[in-house]
Amino acid sequence: MDMLPDHLREQVLYRSEICKNDCVEYGYCVNCGCDLPGKFYVRRSCNDGTRFPNLMSAEKWEEYKKENNIEIR
Repeated sequence: MDMLPDHLREQVLYRSEICKNDCVEYGYCVNCGCDLPGKFYVRRSCNDGTRFPNLMSAEKWEEYKKENNIEIR
């Protein structure tokens, strides 16, 4: 994950945080059944944005974080 640009790395971390209480515990996506952590890296969301959106460009990600009060540390 260290080789990813910051905006993508943050989105992968965000996805893992959103899914920590179910998908991460089970080791697969409860929506589509794909294995983790690989599912966190795919461009398209399998949940039509209900849990998290498709991976975004750096600009769109910054906008999304502001609109949704997301803080990545």
